Amino acid sequence: MPYADAVRFLEMTTWGPTPQSVADIQTMGRDAWLTAQFAKAASAWPDPYTTTEAVSRLQTAFFNIALTGDDQLRQRASFALAQILVVSAVKDVQLEQMVSYQRLMGDYAFGGYRDLLGAITLNPSMGDFLDMVNNDKANPAAGTVANENYARELMQLFSVGLVQLDPQGVPVTQGGATVAEYDQSTVAEMAKVMTGWTYGRTPGFASLWKNMPYYFGPMVAFEDHHDTTQKNINLPVPCLISAGGTAQGDLDAALDCLYRQTNLAPFVSYRLIQRLVMSNPSPAYVGRVAQAFQSSQGNLRTAITALLTDTEAQSEGTGKLAEPILYATGLLRALNATITAPDALTSQATLMGQTPLSAGSVFSYFLPSYSVPDFTPPPVAPEFQAMNAATALARANFAYRVATNGISSGIKVDLTNFQDLAGNPPDLVEALNQALFRGEMDANVRGLLTTAASASTSPASRVLSALYAAAAAPQYEIER
Repeated sequence: MPYADAVRFLEMTTWGPTPQSVADIQTMGRDAWLTAQFAKAASAWPDPYTTTEAVSRLQTAFFNIALTGDDQLRQRASFALAQILVVSAVKDVQLEQMVSYQRLMGDYAFGGYRDLLGAITLNPSMGDFLDMVNNDKANPAAGTVANENYARELMQLFSVGLVQLDPQGVPVTQGGATVAEYDQSTVAEMAKVMTGWTYGRTPGFASLWKNMPYYFGPMVAFEDHHDTTQKNINLPVPCLISAGGTAQGDLDAALDCLYRQTNLAPFVSYRLIQRLVMSNPSPAYVGRVAQAFQSSQGNLRTAITALLTDTEAQSEGTGKLAEPILYATGLLRALNATITAPDALTSQATLMGQTPLSAGSVFSYFLPSYSVPDFTPPPVAPEFQAMNAATALARANFAYRVATNGISSGIKVDLTNFQDLAGNPPDLVEALNQALFRGEMDANVRGLLTTAASASTSPASRVLSALYAAAAAPQYEIER
């Protein structure tokens, strides 16, 4: 692969190109590299020390895996899926809750989306986050009904969305208005399906309704707490779940029903493209990926291959703002940083607007539909929702800390090779062009960096000035 194409592809498929990974993919070729990555086993996540341990050690593990893990594509895909099927440490504050979720997402990242939906529905961390655990059937005498939270988000965010879509993901309209995919009555019916599940049995204890929290196995059903009435799932492809079914049988029927909806393929495809490739894909691009998703019965490996190898994914002038976590990991990997303890990165990412494992809401870190204001028409660019004066300054500060080796003693960048070139500022800038800009630095940025380097005298200060300016440049922060 040409150098620039190799770097661009690795920006989409890893936590940032490294010098070695660029050499590897240029030698192997794109298809062989993908095959090798699909075969990589999932990285191991740490076990909790106690049932009350907070998530900070898991957040450090997140960065350690991102920066040094061998299964780069699996972890990027897992991160993308985790921004669709959200569980957040904002609510699930314990390490044991979030590690259960992280392991599941990695294990299912390349499998069938239907299998992932089934597994995440019964994952106890999701059960906590969206209130499905201990969700009891309606009790007319007590005036209670089934909790609708998981049922609502399963449809709205995890599978079909709120409005009907055509095969390319474009909303269907009638009389100038979008057409709803379902109504509130469908949410209420789906909520009945999601009753009767509690935590799995903790080893050494008996299993009973409302088991104590246990996160290392799926939730289990108690049939006397499951609503066995008929459920009418009124979607465009309607489904009638007969009365008298079991909790597992009703759940399988409901998920199969969602899987038959024509919205599923374009809805999921659009969001995966957004997280891995670009903010605002064309309908044709979404349609091609959706077709691959549909024809493979929702196989994520097939869909991911399609979206990464599509011609639009390789085209210039498209892309997205690097979200804060990817900006941090990408810069460190590009500079071949030595990582022995990445714990300081959690606070750095938080300052830039994105805390690992801690999405702000069920919509993740930013809304898929967020558009940048003050443009006509306003472009869809979700990552810019996290960009403001404070977070923009934090990005610049992070670039400075990298250039000065000021993040922490556990993160070091060897700047010797740059300093060897500092006697000739244009050579130094060209090295930064290759390291950070894929060899595609425009003349304006090149001139600014050359001026910044020339204003300094010592090799170290020249490298600092030029590297800081390069890493903080808007052109570098946009993946395109």
